Amino acid sequence: MRIEVSMDMPGGIPSRIRFSDDFAKGATLQCGGDRKCTHLLDTQQCCELMSRLGISPGEGPLVAVRAIVNQQLASNMFDGLRLHYHHQELFQAPSEDESEEDESFTEGCIPPPPKPRRLSKAATRELLELYAMGWDISLIASHLHLSPPRVVRHLAALIFDDVEVASDVGAPRHQKTWKLEEILTLRQLIKLGRTPSEMAPPLGRDPLGVAFKILENFSPAIPREVVKKFGVTTSVVPIVDEGLDSTSP
Repeated sequence: MRIEVSMDMPGGIPSRIRFSDDFAKGATLQCGGDRKCTHLLDTQQCCELMSRLGISPGEGPLVAVRAIVNQQLASNMFDGLRLHYHHQELFQAPSEDESEEDESFTEGCIPPPPKPRRLSKAATRELLELYAMGWDISLIASHLHLSPPRVVRHLAALIFDDVEVASDVGAPRHQKTWKLEEILTLRQLIKLGRTPSEMAPPLGRDPLGVAFKILENFSPAIPREVVKKFGVTTSVVPIVDEGLDSTSP
């Protein structure tokens, strides 16, 4: 059995990805338009792709594709794949002092997943303001048309200065339910100022999963220098004493 997702991307370029009934059999990506090229994804790459979309690869291709359709993640998926294989810029190019060299690409070879491109300054400011207002990761991702893992990676880079937040399906406790002992250890590591990448090994988890847990449950502060750099502002309603201590009738 084969499961297929297809979509017409901006510019009228069709894209199609076909999964087998098991991620162990990999997948095939076909780029339409003028390219008309085909790329093969192995098991690791399929699992990494699902993790980047916030979908557990352990559920299998059928459940994963249903999630992609129901959560309207097809555009994010194909955008990421197109950027990965053809280096098409999706966001504003970084300024000269922020520029990064593109990873080398050899036709016919599948390089490791690239680091997410930088958002524009305006988009980064909006990302930080939504986070400061208490929006959860999924809502921010939906609003900014990004995948949840990409939101986590951007926030981790801004808040923890951790640019190596990767998904690792080989981690012993990858995507497993967090136990109380793990939460207590995580809290201790946060107090010690460790980054998600530094916390992951002793917890037996992947850096992306650790970063997601911290951002969703502990709401770490945005560094002052980051707030100043991007001009982050949010409206704060002053709390008045009147009525705070009154009891309900």
